Amino acid sequence: MASLGTAQTNAFSIGTAELRLGQLSSAGQLSQANSVGVIDDAAVNISRNVAELKGGFPQKVIATAVTEKNGKITATLREYSRRNLNLLLGNGFGTTFTAATATVTADLAQSATSATVDSVTGFAVGDFVVIYQEGKPETVSIAQLTAIASSAPLGVSFAANSLSTSYVAADGVIHIYKANSVAVGKSNAVEYFSASLVQQSQAGKPLVWDLWKVSANGALDYATNAKDFASMKMELQVIEPSLSEYAVGGALEHLAAVIPGHPMGRFVGE
Repeated sequence: MASLGTAQTNAFSIGTAELRLGQLSSAGQLSQANSVGVIDDAAVNISRNVAELKGGFPQKVIATAVTEKNGKITATLREYSRRNLNLLLGNGFGTTFTAATATVTADLAQSATSATVDSVTGFAVGDFVVIYQEGKPETVSIAQLTAIASSAPLGVSFAANSLSTSYVAADGVIHIYKANSVAVGKSNAVEYFSASLVQQSQAGKPLVWDLWKVSANGALDYATNAKDFASMKMELQVIEPSLSEYAVGGALEHLAAVIPGHPMGRFVGE
């Protein structure tokens, strides 16, 4: 006979997990391209609340009934990517961004409302741009373009009082690039997406949690310090899809045969 506390299986959990987030239409099919990147830890919590019927004297529990089902995913993120920030702020996955960079070719006074540049390729009216002197990030200015001159001399214009400082070309290269900005406080709608948590078992096989529909709780804590790389918490609410979402034409139609038997998601392991 085995001693007390003897292991019954080798189903132990340790090591790096990968959290993947994607569109509902990709639920159960997420790949590494959908990863949020490096995470310190992750947890899946599925819980049930029950009501108790008590009777007799002294009273004792004579029946219980499930009254509520809940699920959530939590993870400590290390990558402050725009995709992750957009998700936490309720902006969805953000929009496709095309980078544009140039060099300012003449001095800029703090009162300037335009700048001559060596290229206007990729810039458009309405873009936010970042201006700074090379090696001096403290000289940063953010301006919104109001006009673009696409014939010589090439240039861009912006509103008055946009610059936080003046720039002298002789002091170093003056960079200007299109800002890939993240809107804060813009979204009032709840964005829904799918999630997977993938880990490796002790035997080297994949362990997968697939959750069909989740939403971010709308909280973002951005922090940094001088002693360690910063991290931020992500908390996702697990939601049971409605019938219409996996019916014909729904975003989860590809899981129509799976969801009835796995209402919120599935765990697949060895």
